[in-house]
Amino acid sequence: MKEEISNNPTKPVPKAFKEIRRSVITSGIQGATNSEIVDAIPVFTSIKSSGYRKKMKMIPPLPSKLCDLTIEGDWRSTNDGRDFLLGSEGNDEKIIIFGTDGFLKRLCSSEIVFMDGTFKSAPKLFMQIYTLHCFVMGVMAGGGHSWAAGR
Repeated sequence: MKEEISNNPTKPVPKAFKEIRRSVITSGIQGATNSEIVDAIPVFTSIKSSGYRKKMKMIPPLPSKLCDLTIEGDWRSTNDGRDFLLGSEGNDEKIIIFGTDGFLKRLCSSEIVFMDGTFKSAPKLFMQIYTLHCFVMGVMAGGGHSWAAGR
């Protein structure tokens, strides 16, 4: 599992575990029954700590100043590889906008848009998170949000 996390540090640890478990069960082990293979695989709760520790080592350190913040590589992509960073402007009064091009198209074509901001759960160095939602085929869907250093 540690190798999988090293290869893809943005993948959630439970998802990496499930994929590896499924792969081992599917490919099998010569001379072992399916039941023996399943019994030999540890449960997630017994190995999750080591997976999360490995992931924490892979996460870039937080900068002490906003002007030093850059979001690059896998950290600016969705799980399926689409760019998720729509904009990053400013130095000390930085605003970062996350979302996909597909969400922007849906947002622009929606008749009703829902927006909300909160200060309580903003990440360090930022003051506010702002989220955008719209209706997609009758269901409210989120997809865009921003982090703002100022109000």
